[in-house]
Amino acid sequence: MTNFGEMQTRIADELNRYDLDEYIPRAIRSAIYFYEKEPLGFNEAITELTNDKAQECIQLPPYIKKVTSLHIMNEGSPCKVRYKPHMDFFQGFGFPQYYTPIQNKLVFAPIPHKEITFRVGYIAKASELKNKSDSNFWLQEGEELIRARAKADLYMHILRSYPDGKVMKDLEKESLTKFKSVRNESQFTGYIHPTAF
Repeated sequence: MTNFGEMQTRIADELNRYDLDEYIPRAIRSAIYFYEKEPLGFNEAITELTNDKAQECIQLPPYIKKVTSLHIMNEGSPCKVRYKPHMDFFQGFGFPQYYTPIQNKLVFAPIPHKEITFRVGYIAKASELKNKSDSNFWLQEGEELIRARAKADLYMHILRSYPDGKVMKDLEKESLTKFKSVRNESQFTGYIHPTAF
């Protein structure tokens, strides 16, 4: 289990530099900020949200960083509500077919004609790192990835050691590939779905 202070100490030890107290916390936060909208498995979850009848939008809870999927139950069958970045918002009333996120809300088209429960797949927002005793899932499950990116950032932009920075970038890429392959394996169903071209 790693907390914010332990990660700072470990990075300082690995760099063999103990004069970077101002920069290491910033590099860790910057690494998290860089990856916070990347679906990596450990930062993904599902929840249900309900809206009232004739409500064009629904407020997202603060723990949702990014919506990745949205489904509703339509006469007992799950129906996907598709993401549409720019749409004509008012398209009458009925079962929503499209959504777009605007200012921490999901806006639907058409507007729901009755109370509907949405099943929301999302990327979770991590708790902030302020104190050395603080921790979140990035310092737990994503620790290797965040540490590599933070060290690459320090080598490239603070210490100006580009060869070491490149080594860290390679480790970061390797760690990201590992997370993505684990995520993809967990989503593999074992079935082949034909696609028309």
